[in-house]
Amino acid sequence: MILNKRLSICILLFTLLAAGVFAQYQPIDDEAANAFSVSMQAYLYGTMMCAFGQNPPGAELEQTDSEVSIIFDELNLAALGVEDEDGYTAISGKVTTSETDGGSNMTADLTLSGGPIKSLRWSVENYDMTSEAGDEVEFIIVADGKRFRMSTGDFE
Repeated sequence: MILNKRLSICILLFTLLAAGVFAQYQPIDDEAANAFSVSMQAYLYGTMMCAFGQNPPGAELEQTDSEVSIIFDELNLAALGVEDEDGYTAISGKVTTSETDGGSNMTADLTLSGGPIKSLRWSVENYDMTSEAGDEVEFIIVADGKRFRMSTGDFE
């Protein structure tokens, strides 16, 4: 009876430990990195064009006192000038930026068409575009349900 109880506790602890390990972020793979790159290019190009009054079809800026969002509705990536190696053709969803004391928080919830990744969410906290070159910025990325962590150091 005591052996069964100990065995049950060991199995429970192992299960919880294994679940914790598998829930961790993994290094980003090439497909997720490319999808992230495509979404970041669409965000940067689309936001700049909208800010200067040249809204590309399928992109619209929304502003409040504390947030700026760009909303994509089947934005044609080729028309925006975004090129990639995986065949992405369009992007839908929203990227929101909110200001903090130390920088910006950014979140994205997107759907991509044409390439291998269909659902893409990412976020970054306290991002400062004026930070020093050696400062690492860490993005949390969820591509088709797989969780990744990527830092700017990965590009070096």
